[in-house]
Amino acid sequence: VDHPQTKARAMVVTVPQADGNTQRQIGSPIKLTGHTPTYRHTGSAVGADTEEVLAWLGYGEKEIAALKQDGVVT
Repeated sequence: VDHPQTKARAMVVTVPQADGNTQRQIGSPIKLTGHTPTYRHTGSAVGADTEEVLAWLGYGEKEIAALKQDGVVT
C-alpha cells in the first residue's frame, strides 16, 4: 500500500465510520477526468449481517445460535 503507484492512483483512501473514527480502505480503481470519487462510509461491521445471511441460506434460529455459541460466526 505504500508503493508510489498506489499512492499516485489514490488506491488507499480514508473513509469515515459511523462511530466518528476513520478507516483506510481500497479506493475506486475507476478514474475519470474531472471527477473525484467520494467515499461516504465504510462497509458493515464484521458480523453485522450474519444472522440475516444465514437465515437466507436456510439456517434456523437454533442452528445460528449454535454457530455463535461455538465461535464459528460472530
